[in-house]
Amino acid sequence: MTPPDHEPPIDLSTSGSARPVRADRRRVQVLALSGGGYRGLYSAHFLHKAEEHYRLSAGARFELLVGTSIGGLIAAALALDTPASVIDDRIARHGPRIFRKTRVWTRLKQFAVRPPYSTAALTDAVIATLGREKAEMSLSAVEKPLAISAVNFTHGRPEIFRSGGLAGAAANAVSVLDAVLASAAAPTYFPPRTVGTDAMIDGGLIANAPELLGLSEACGHLNYALERVYVMAVGTAARRQGAALSSIGQPSTVKWMVRRGLFQAALGAQEALAVAQCRILLGDRYYRVDNEPKEGQVAAIRDLDLTSPEATATLRSLAVESWSHHRSRPAFRRYFEE
Repeated sequence: MTPPDHEPPIDLSTSGSARPVRADRRRVQVLALSGGGYRGLYSAHFLHKAEEHYRLSAGARFELLVGTSIGGLIAAALALDTPASVIDDRIARHGPRIFRKTRVWTRLKQFAVRPPYSTAALTDAVIATLGREKAEMSLSAVEKPLAISAVNFTHGRPEIFRSGGLAGAAANAVSVLDAVLASAAAPTYFPPRTVGTDAMIDGGLIANAPELLGLSEACGHLNYALERVYVMAVGTAARRQGAALSSIGQPSTVKWMVRRGLFQAALGAQEALAVAQCRILLGDRYYRVDNEPKEGQVAAIRDLDLTSPEATATLRSLAVESWSHHRSRPAFRRYFEE
């Protein structure tokens, strides 16, 4: 297994060895897919509705696909010409196997000693979605521009896995499967993923909403001018975390991690920052699709490992509601019609 490539700083200038900015004026479209565990079913079902309506491949409409965690799997699948309907089906089918519920005492021991879920079922799900041959192919052989985010815990740095279509000779020589599993290795849920000699963990820690990553890759590795880049982001129907001031108190480490949902709160805050920054940088060239659940829906999909029939129905219902909301908007339609 080949270790991930070392990533030098990207030179965004047009001088020296950097490639010149591409001159034609056609809009460049980036699709950014958020992390969120089983809630990625929302993203997949929304894209399924779009493909069904427009009778086309969603991935083919974008010059660059970027994703984190479950969004990394969806982005990789689209880059490898997997229909969104298949992605939708595989997430719904394999989600309950990945996040299999165990007895309470066993869960408590797992949370205290080791992550509660293994990567075996997740590996099966990725292979079932992509097909074994495509899952095991080198990322450097993927022709579609694709970026998947992770964190290199061994070296304490971001790790962006790039396809051959994005980075050329500098693309990562790891398998698509390794890149997806590295991005999905969420702390407290899954063990780190070893890639080469390095331990990788969830890309959501740095880019749970990867639209800024998509913007920088489009301008950096693909050398498109900023004013040409249009970014569509699809979230995962997360509810913003928060707590009343009187209830916070002085929580211990365990309370911060379990009761206060520190991990989920950090992902939500980081996602909100990325959204705000993209809106400033891109203005009306940034379009975000998401649907925060209503109060009565929160319990079914609050955590990224909830996979009950109610969770499935809720996520798909939210996706259908989003489709009805966005389908007639000119700014949305331009991503698929022009």
